[in-house]
Amino acid sequence: MNLKPRSENGIYELRYNGRRISTGERDYEKAKRAAKVIIQNEGKKPSRRGSRWTLGEALKDTYERIWQHSKSEKEVRYRIGKMSREDGHVDCLDIDYAWLNAYVEKLRERGESNATINRKLSCISKALGEAVKLGFVDARPPIPKQRETSKKLRWVNHEEQRHLSEETVNLFPRPEAEFMAALIHSLAYTGARISEFIKAVRLGSYNTRQMTFLDTKNGRDRAIPLVPQIMPFVKICESFVLDWPKVNVNWCERRFARLRNLCGYPVVTLHTLRHTCASRQVQAGVDLYRVRDWLGHSSITTTERYAHLAPSSLNTATAHLVPPVEVPTTAGTKGVKLEIVR
Repeated sequence: MNLKPRSENGIYELRYNGRRISTGERDYEKAKRAAKVIIQNEGKKPSRRGSRWTLGEALKDTYERIWQHSKSEKEVRYRIGKMSREDGHVDCLDIDYAWLNAYVEKLRERGESNATINRKLSCISKALGEAVKLGFVDARPPIPKQRETSKKLRWVNHEEQRHLSEETVNLFPRPEAEFMAALIHSLAYTGARISEFIKAVRLGSYNTRQMTFLDTKNGRDRAIPLVPQIMPFVKICESFVLDWPKVNVNWCERRFARLRNLCGYPVVTLHTLRHTCASRQVQAGVDLYRVRDWLGHSSITTTERYAHLAPSSLNTATAHLVPPVEVPTTAGTKGVKLEIVR
C-alpha cells in the first residue's frame, strides 16, 4: 500500500492506479484503514477504460474545467479549436508516442515552428493527463517536446527610445502623441506589461513612491518604486486613459506598430520595452533575483534570459589566479613580478 504524507499538511495520500487520493488522516494507522476502504470502493466503480473518448472531447473537457478560468483562456481556446477541427476525431486510446511523432512531422511539414508545435503538444499532454484521471486511458505517453531555438532578445537603447517618442508628433494628433510618448517612457522604466500598466493608471494604483500592479499574469500583485522623473509621464497616461475609455492593449499596439514602422524598427513592440527595462537593470549590475521581483516573473528561469548581459565576474576572478611570483622572461634578464590586484 503506497501511502505518503503531503508536505504542506501531513495528511496521508494513497497512490492508487496512477492517482493520488487523500485519506483525510494524519495518523498512519488510521490512514491505512481509510485506504483499504478507498480501494474497496474504487473496485466497485465501473471503469471507463476502453470507452470512446476522442481528443476533441478531451480538449473540450479540459478547457471547460481548467483553461476557461485561466488568464490565457482566449489564446488556448483559439488553439484547441483549430486542433479539434483537424484531429479531434482521433480516439485518445490511439494516441501513443508513434502517433505524436507523426503529428509533429505533419505540423512541421505545414511550416509551423517548434515553439508552436510545443504549445499544441502541451495542450494534448494536459488533456491526456486529465483523461487518465477520469479513467478513459491508462497512461499518458511520453511527449516528444521539440527543441526551440533561442531568440535574440531585442531591446531599445536610449537613442532609439528618444527617436520613437519624438516621432509621435509626426504621426498622431496632439493628445495621442503625448500619450504614446509618455507610454513609451513609462513602460521602459516600469518594465510592466501593457495590460498591467493601463490597469494601474486607470485604477490609480500608484503614488509618488510606488506603483502597484494588481492581479498580474502569475496571479500575484506586485509593487515597484517610482522616481520623480517618471511621474509626469505616468500622469499624462492616467489623464488620457481616463478621458478615452476605449484605450486598451490592442488600441495601443496598433498605434505603436505604425510608429515603429515609421522609425524603421520593424521587430520592436510594446513588449520590447519590458525587455528594455530588464536589460538595462542587468547591464547596470542588478542581480537577477531583484530583476525577477521587479518584472514579476514566477520563475528565475525566465529572468535568466538576461543573464548574458550582466557584467562579467570572470574579469575579477583572474586576479585570484595570478601567482605572486617572479616569472623569468628570457635568459639572463630579470624576472617580471606579477602582483595580485584586489
